[in-house]
Amino acid sequence: MKILHHRVTKFVITGFTNTGIDFGSFAILLALSVNPVLAHIISVFLAIIVSFTLNSKWTFGDRDNGIARLVPYLIVTGISIGLSTSVVALGTHFLGDTPTMAMLSKVGASGFTMVYNYFMYNKFVFKEATLISERSE
Repeated sequence: MKILHHRVTKFVITGFTNTGIDFGSFAILLALSVNPVLAHIISVFLAIIVSFTLNSKWTFGDRDNGIARLVPYLIVTGISIGLSTSVVALGTHFLGDTPTMAMLSKVGASGFTMVYNYFMYNKFVFKEATLISERSE
């Protein structure tokens, strides 16, 4: 239980870091009048770089195979981007295409995909690293 709590704490800290990058770049792009859906896609891709590095090396303790996990990570993250982009697109369609409504839609999308990402990263992407980490602690 202690290991799970420790990993979840690291995942949350990593998530706050990624969210800062994601939302910060999203806000800048919206201020530059970039379409909200395109701004969302760009900001998420910027956050992916930091997310993969922190989750691989720190959260899930993958010491050996970071690059080998990149393909499954990108598949899981690609699905996550599709889900979150759908939420942003639907939100701005129904709530309005203003920066405030776009940001509100993005907050909803982030909450939903946070749960999805943790489960998928833990069970499929970093599974071996998780098992090794649990045995060593």
